[in-house]
Amino acid sequence: CIDKFMNTNRENTIMTNDTLSHVLRNIDLSTGRMVRSVDNLDAVLIENHRTVTTNSGRRYIGYYDYLVLLKDGEKTGIILKCDFVDVHVYVYPKYRNQHIVSRLTGDGFLKELWSDIESVTCANRWEYDRVKHLAEIAGFPLRN
Repeated sequence: CIDKFMNTNRENTIMTNDTLSHVLRNIDLSTGRMVRSVDNLDAVLIENHRTVTTNSGRRYIGYYDYLVLLKDGEKTGIILKCDFVDVHVYVYPKYRNQHIVSRLTGDGFLKELWSDIESVTCANRWEYDRVKHLAEIAGFPLRN
């Protein structure tokens, strides 16, 4: 759960919640594949998706893997794979506290999907308990 994703491959790329919200609104689900269904919830994996971000007025292009979360066919949230170091989860406010992330990523599914991720972090102290719970059911240790 990180607010800004920066690494050596994408040094100037910043992935904020606003950026992920924009990606979620505009991402084409037909470019991905269904990887999990639980009752009325689905998860679509979209790999190597071209994403344009801006930082200090400059445009940057990167290619990212996303897991798009759906409820009754509607986009509800998105999980960004931050290379092998972390994930960044964003859920539209109206879908928060509905256990969508936990139901779709639970039972170690996310760790199985992205097995190269060794652990996750929490950038927001006020969300620590929630992030710790989600990390555990997804199969990741939480480091901080």
